Amino acid sequence: MLQNLYKGSRNQQPKDLLNIWFYAEQGDLEKLENLIGYMSDINYQFFWGRTLFHYASMSGQIKVGQWLIDKGINTYIKDSYGWTGHNWISNNLSAQLIKENPGIQKNVLQKLQVNQDDLDLYDASELGYLQLASILVTQNKKLIDCRGAFGRTPLHLAVICGHETMCQFLLEQGANPSLKDNFNLNPIQYAQKLNRKNINAQISKIINQRKNLKDNVIQLNDNQLQQMQNEVIILGAGAAGIGAGRSFLKIGIKPLILEAQDIAGGRARSENFNGYTIDLGGQWIHSYNKNNSIYKLLQELGGGLDYRGAKCQQQVADEELGLNIPPDILQTAQFEAQNIHKQIIQLSNQISEDMPISKSIKNCYDQIMNKYKKSPCIQRLINLLLYFNEQYEGASFDKLSTKHGLFSGNEPGGDQVPLGGYGTLMQKAAQDLNIKYNQEVQEIDYQNENSIAIKTKSGEVYQCKKLIVSLPLGILQNMPETVQFRPELSAERIQNLKLIGNGLMDKIFLRFEIKFWDDFHSLLVAFKRKGKDAFFLNLEPYSKQNILCMFMVDNYAEETENLKDEQIIERTLTSLRTIFGDKVSKLLEYKVTRWKQNKYSMGSYSHFATGSSIQTCLKLSESIQDRIFFAGEYLYFNNLGTVAGAYTSGQIAAQKIQSLF
Repeated sequence: MLQNLYKGSRNQQPKDLLNIWFYAEQGDLEKLENLIGYMSDINYQFFWGRTLFHYASMSGQIKVGQWLIDKGINTYIKDSYGWTGHNWISNNLSAQLIKENPGIQKNVLQKLQVNQDDLDLYDASELGYLQLASILVTQNKKLIDCRGAFGRTPLHLAVICGHETMCQFLLEQGANPSLKDNFNLNPIQYAQKLNRKNINAQISKIINQRKNLKDNVIQLNDNQLQQMQNEVIILGAGAAGIGAGRSFLKIGIKPLILEAQDIAGGRARSENFNGYTIDLGGQWIHSYNKNNSIYKLLQELGGGLDYRGAKCQQQVADEELGLNIPPDILQTAQFEAQNIHKQIIQLSNQISEDMPISKSIKNCYDQIMNKYKKSPCIQRLINLLLYFNEQYEGASFDKLSTKHGLFSGNEPGGDQVPLGGYGTLMQKAAQDLNIKYNQEVQEIDYQNENSIAIKTKSGEVYQCKKLIVSLPLGILQNMPETVQFRPELSAERIQNLKLIGNGLMDKIFLRFEIKFWDDFHSLLVAFKRKGKDAFFLNLEPYSKQNILCMFMVDNYAEETENLKDEQIIERTLTSLRTIFGDKVSKLLEYKVTRWKQNKYSMGSYSHFATGSSIQTCLKLSESIQDRIFFAGEYLYFNNLGTVAGAYTSGQIAAQKIQSLF
């Protein structure tokens, strides 16, 4: 059974390597450190399918368990009984407490009245499945303090099993760390009992912050408000900066906001196009529901939604067949594309090591494409339908994470269009804020413990004690050429910034003399060249003008940005003529975006690239010494890559600062 345990020559292996599981069980770190390098695989499964982490967990060797986690062991592997090491930790602690409290046993073993979501959240909290927990809690906030076995909440289980990021997530979602289980212990006491120092510090910090909070409104006297106004600066007047600014506005102060451009809104940018307002960047309110921060902003400002294009349908076209695709061919392509999509979802929960979606589905994809070797149209349509996922995320399957790449948010609700444009809405939201424009930041110096100095390219210097950095992800990924921190940001933060994907979506707006298309909402066009597939949005129902908008993403968008306008327009018109022939009428006006080449954005919006996860967002959301705070669409994983996500992250950063005064 143990013949595959060894790495290298069998003659060179220490004899006691066979007993390495025993040393994990006994907590002998010295022996483990000497032997683990000889193992062929740290996740090797010994008797009954148990890994070293199982043996450490079963015997309560917390330090060994943490050491193995630091070494990269997979804590989600189940043994022959279907238990992970975390299950054993929780079970053994409960058994110990029952021995210490025999009178409580009857009470804790009574039948639980719980639903499936409760059980799923307990499992997620115990195992550290952050993505599942996020989905459940976002859809039903009441689950956050639900009770399970032994009267424990999800936070109890996360603390007991040592999941720091899970604890952070549950606390940020409002979990109550003071609730006691049937053993009369709350999560704080478990953190102390199990020597979970980092978790104990997390809980203490949240408790201190909540002491100053009442219904998310800070109760401060006039002196504290004046002090805050003088000591806080926000960098960037995009959606995140505006969200932070309006959060401060609600308590009666207007801290200074420094904006590099001459207009607020950032990548939510509206522009006049022959009397109709077009959105060059952010366009839709995703996950529109009463808990969405932009829903609430619209209520505050008296804004509305534009429903004029809602009744139109999506159409699909092919380079060879045009709009006349036989229904059976389209249905076949839809069926196969759905199968590949299901494979991605399935793999996201199965693979232990992340990889690009293109790599994880290669076998499945190749089998399906080989099946239709003699039907190139079906192959093109399958690619087109898969491309729609790439278009939504602003990145190709070569870059998207299998584990998290199609996880772009959990919040319920459909997509809506703000009346008058998203950029217009952001500018209206910024009207009452204290924004200083044309202030391009060059350096952030926080070496002085008592002050942060912000230096601009125009030579001005601003001082503050608390700073919210809401600069776009692309700007932060291109440090120090864009902006320089003194001292430099930690290696961990820089690495996490690089892990998050910075996607690209560009638009081409086209106004024609005569409308030559049907009343579709959008048109997907499959081309022979993979990656060139097109997505056209019909803006005629909204504008009452003959306007189409073409969307491009990732490599094709980047390639297009390097062309001259005339070349881009000719290529786009050629694509349209492929489908509509001579019906394509005279072009009267156009507008082309180049978000990657825009020095104030260097990209469009974020996505989960291979190797990134919810934990990456949580880590990047942490402040530096409670002095520098971060906000942006790349941080709010429940609505990643959206204006609403950016706005909400700004509100969160502002509330963190408010709680410190």
